[in-house]
Amino acid sequence: MRATAPADVLTEARGKSASALARLSYLAEWSGRQDIVETLIPLLPERLPVTFLGPRGHRRRWVKRWRLYDALLPAR
Repeated sequence: MRATAPADVLTEARGKSASALARLSYLAEWSGRQDIVETLIPLLPERLPVTFLGPRGHRRRWVKRWRLYDALLPAR
């Protein structure tokens, strides 16, 4: 995500599900791209659904902000 423009991410994000947007926002935050997170927040519903990054059965780490179980990425 280092060389990605927030406007490009916004273009691709339009019309995606709330779960997909939560994953994308989480990945942007994990990558240190707060500018992309701020661009995506207006697209998110007020209450996010529970989302999984990785296999659903592996609930390794809960990320409260995004209501997401992360079974793939290392902790930061």
